Amino acid sequence: MRRLRWNAPASASSKHRLRDTLLLYGGFSLVILILGVALGRGVGRTLAIAAAVFVLSSLWAIYRLRRHP
Repeated sequence: MRRLRWNAPASASSKHRLRDTLLLYGGFSLVILILGVALGRGVGRTLAIAAAVFVLSSLWAIYRLRRHP
């Protein structure tokens, strides 16, 4: 009889966690920019919001990854 395993399999951690995180946040910022323009918002304001999201999330990621290696 087979038993269910509730433990997630151990996966190898990325060697470039910061780079991967920054690429992910850059992608999120790009989605914000595309959605803002598609919904008819001003390009400058949408770009400023997307840039702020990227900078703040990047700073948080750098802080988090350096504090908890």
